[in-house]
Amino acid sequence: MAWTVGLREAKPTLMAEAETALLRDVPEAPSGRHTDSDVPETGGILTVDLGAIAANWHELGRRAMPSECAAVIKANGYGCGIEPVARTLAVAGCKTFFVAELSEARRVRAVVAEPAVIYVLNGLWPGTATAFAETHARPVIGSLVELAEWDAFCAAKQWRGGAALHVDTGMNRLGISANEAAALAPRIRAEKHGITLLMSHLACADQPDHPLNQQQIRLFRDVRRLAFQFLRNIPRQRCTLRHGAARRRIVRRQPNAGTAQSDATRGRPAGARRAGPYGA
Repeated sequence: MAWTVGLREAKPTLMAEAETALLRDVPEAPSGRHTDSDVPETGGILTVDLGAIAANWHELGRRAMPSECAAVIKANGYGCGIEPVARTLAVAGCKTFFVAELSEARRVRAVVAEPAVIYVLNGLWPGTATAFAETHARPVIGSLVELAEWDAFCAAKQWRGGAALHVDTGMNRLGISANEAAALAPRIRAEKHGITLLMSHLACADQPDHPLNQQQIRLFRDVRRLAFQFLRNIPRQRCTLRHGAARRRIVRRQPNAGTAQSDATRGRPAGARRAGPYGA
């Protein structure tokens, strides 16, 4: 895989050459190894246009205003390379990133320094609170059991790194229920509660006119009014660009997934392509 900041400047590059350009600390191949640069060792070369990814993020951010536009870069940046994608978006101005696993958060933190925020969608696995603190990453809490463990860690270590709270408003997959969120209201009103983000997930975001979207937005708004008025919150995906009621202070998008954001990139700023960030 090779990375470029613009397709017009891109040219096919061998994987070894791309790694040398991006990772300066990678040691050279042993001198005794014979290589023939004229004979590619790969079955194909994929060029990723990092400039198109940055342009997509800027366009999505413009359409999401006044909300902040975060970037979802899980699954190795959706196959585009999590480190170069994270680095590119950070330079472009992205301040909040979402990944799936703690291991991905470590990789992002290695190239994106604080104060950029990294949230881990798969939550707090037992015994991982210390690792979150060491990485300066924030778990997305999806159950009362996770919340209890995180609270115990924060109290014992005086950790103030923050965490997100995921409320299930209709996706029926991850998150605490609306009733459980309501029961947490007295805790959230207290000082140093540690919750920095309230979020949910639209089940039918790819169908903006689906009635469930409005139901989820209303329920999310009700939960927010209980005690979370001061938190940033995220109903998810392309529906947020069409439903003003779904936007709050932050939305999260996949700036490197052309099919997921075909509506958002229809205007196509310079370098952005509806087909995604890949080149031949």
